[in-house]
Amino acid sequence: MEQASNNPDSTSAPASATESPELDNDFPVIYDAWRPYLSPCKKTDEIFSKHSDVIKAIMDRVDTAGFLSVGSYRVSDNEARQDSRPTVMIAVEREHRRDWSPVVEEVKRILAEFEIPTVRVMIYREPTVASCSK
Repeated sequence: MEQASNNPDSTSAPASATESPELDNDFPVIYDAWRPYLSPCKKTDEIFSKHSDVIKAIMDRVDTAGFLSVGSYRVSDNEARQDSRPTVMIAVEREHRRDWSPVVEEVKRILAEFEIPTVRVMIYREPTVASCSK
């Protein structure tokens, strides 16, 4: 059964509780009913050696209001994870309302500056309430 997202942001999309969305060039999408399959980045991933610097740049340059966590993972839409791709995933408070587009665009700029523009950006609406906001 399809569940419509309660997200008013322009980057939102319906999410299904039973079906995962396709992970393609539609990133970034705010996922709020689907839990992505996560695995650690591989040593061969471009972001692996730059992870700490990328996360520091994000935390220094982006308004973190509503953030719960920021990290880089291999994200997949299936349990087998064969098609997982390196992704900066920002978990955000489910109830926090803001336009996430500027966050996504700034993270993309940061990734380009670190010469890893192929790394995806994903906003994930977590069902928890704690925050790491500044």
